[in-house]
Amino acid sequence: MKNTTFAIMPATLVCIAILMPTHAYAYLDPGAGSFALQGLIAGVAGGMVVVRSYWHRIGGLFRRSKSTDSSERVLRDSDG
Repeated sequence: MKNTTFAIMPATLVCIAILMPTHAYAYLDPGAGSFALQGLIAGVAGGMVVVRSYWHRIGGLFRRSKSTDSSERVLRDSDG
């Protein structure tokens, strides 16, 4: 009971803070758009690096291992 109270309370406060209307008199210059675009490009490039570095593990999930194929050949050759 105590743990759920500690989890619900911050979530409730965050929801209230998000839903409260406030006025933001902010100026977004072209540099802000450029910064957001750079962040997007960096995220995509980072994702590509991660996929490339783990590509063999990802591909290994969909391929059969060569040791299984060679052991099947030995069994077939010995039978016949």
